[in-house]
Amino acid sequence: MALSFHTLSLDDRDLILKYTRNADLQNCDLAFANLYAWQFLYQTEVTEWNGFLLFRFYADGHLAYLMPLGQGNWREVIELMHQDACLLGHPLLILGVTEEMKHYIQGICSSKFVINPNREYADYIYLRENLATLAGKKLQPKRNHTNKFRRLYPDYEYRPLTRELIPLCLQLDEEWAALKTVPGEQRAVESEKKAIRRALEHFEELGIIGGTLFVDGKLVAFTYGAPINDSTFDVCVEKADTTYEGAYAMINQEFVNHLPEQYRYINREEDLGIEGLRKAKLSYMPHQVLMKYSMWSSCSLQGKCACEMRSDDELHVEWQTRALWKLCFGDSDSFLDLFFSKKYKPQNNSFIRKDGKVVSALQRLPYRMNYAGLDVAVAYVAGASTLPEQRGRGLMTQLLAEAHERMYQEGKVFSLLIPANEGLVDFYARSGYACCSGVEDTEDRHSVSSLSVSCEDPVQISDELREEMADFMEQAYRRMPAAVLHDADDLQVILQDLSDSGGRVWMARGESNNRLCGVLLVLPQDKGWLVKECLATDRTVAARMKETAQKELCPEKELAEETYCTQIKVIRVSDALKLYARVHPEADFTLEVTEDSLSGNAAPATYLIRGGQCTRLETCGPADCRYTVEELPRLLFAQGGPYMRLMLN
Repeated sequence: MALSFHTLSLDDRDLILKYTRNADLQNCDLAFANLYAWQFLYQTEVTEWNGFLLFRFYADGHLAYLMPLGQGNWREVIELMHQDACLLGHPLLILGVTEEMKHYIQGICSSKFVINPNREYADYIYLRENLATLAGKKLQPKRNHTNKFRRLYPDYEYRPLTRELIPLCLQLDEEWAALKTVPGEQRAVESEKKAIRRALEHFEELGIIGGTLFVDGKLVAFTYGAPINDSTFDVCVEKADTTYEGAYAMINQEFVNHLPEQYRYINREEDLGIEGLRKAKLSYMPHQVLMKYSMWSSCSLQGKCACEMRSDDELHVEWQTRALWKLCFGDSDSFLDLFFSKKYKPQNNSFIRKDGKVVSALQRLPYRMNYAGLDVAVAYVAGASTLPEQRGRGLMTQLLAEAHERMYQEGKVFSLLIPANEGLVDFYARSGYACCSGVEDTEDRHSVSSLSVSCEDPVQISDELREEMADFMEQAYRRMPAAVLHDADDLQVILQDLSDSGGRVWMARGESNNRLCGVLLVLPQDKGWLVKECLATDRTVAARMKETAQKELCPEKELAEETYCTQIKVIRVSDALKLYARVHPEADFTLEVTEDSLSGNAAPATYLIRGGQCTRLETCGPADCRYTVEELPRLLFAQGGPYMRLMLN
């Protein structure tokens, strides 16, 4: 039997209240107002099955389920949730699991669970009486805030939230949001703004109760919430103009004093791991900090673990890394299927976990690079991503530093990357990455008098033709001063990705010898077509391929050329200078390199470049030139490059 979910809507209120109204559960996620207001973000779905209410949604890119509500055959309902997750290609992830239910589920289910505490999502639950009176020595500081507010604004006015006041509340929220400029906050702030608007648009249907605070006729604070059950009320939102000292403390106390007395407990939700917010919530002396856990069922991964000889933990990290990538970049499932089946390797995944959850990750993909005819081991950084709410805390800077250490140990000479947007160029520069100058194959090797140009389906290209393409492309890359190389296996993945995206391949051959003399890869973009790669024996061949492709694909619009910034960091300074010396046997000079922390010695080092050799000098005299590690690419790649195209990210 399969579970049949439907999108959560206002029509589901009575169904959900049937399970929550008389329940003992105090989880803020179960307040119908929250479920509806945030449905757009989590894509929440709901279903009822044999005495249970089930929720399915996406959290940070993961398919997830809330802890089931109701009574019945728990073993069977958990097994059905597992089957449902498997049908959608995901491990079973249950969120919002309380301490009591964690032990219960473990006791009745044969499935093996990986359990992680989620402290940042723990709910702060208070006794209504304590918040209303602020009595006692421990709450004296809070009384001081409210007393000062009363002294400063003796004519303040508390008003219940009504539909007429909603526009003023939305305006105050806009003003509050405009002050949030810390990196990583904007996405969360915009999502909250939308959730607030959704909630207040359906004020009555959601059973929302709210309050407002006015000073001299101006709205300075508002709050609202909704019941979780008959004895617990959830405060969903609280906003205040902080130029009015004590406004937050005042709206908090006034609102609780005006709530119906049936609500003995007040849930003020989570701290999201924000240190200041945690301190503030703890300062109100909660009656209970309701811990919540995530439970991963490894049974849905056993087959994959067995065939790949990988541990449950490695598979969980992979799923979380994939979900984080999708959340941050929005790539299609077909691309992610391709990347995580063909390119992802656990040993190349650098990540940071908090409470068992991957919050930041990047891939160190191994590649070969041509450097003036020499093969060099490099690492390409792909999928560098951090959970939006965790940004601005130095996690990616920490992760890059750890990744660079791993690259050094693995013998990688350079690290390469393509920033996802221009705003990240300066960020990566702070970790030692320099922008690369452009390079292309500009020398005409031989002209081709007559050509045949054909279009090929990327996935229908035979193994033999793909090998021919790979050989041709490598020859073109090796004509450049520096370029990242793609072998036949890599090209197979590139062509699959191109096909999944609706792309085309054009090839040019000389009619006299049928020899491949040009390859053009194009991708649909913005009602036109984008050139992903164009390699040819001369400019005439390149122009002919583009002309033929344009006539067939977009006669009224020229093919667009792909442009982006590439950045490089020197990982192993000594090895990089040895390469330079081999390529420039005529060079004869000394140079001092500073800030080489990866070698284990951050002190300046002096090198002698002479006769095709590079030697580190024991004594450091005056050098002919001086570079920091970040500046070295100017010397090493003075001829341009490295050229990077068709990087799968």
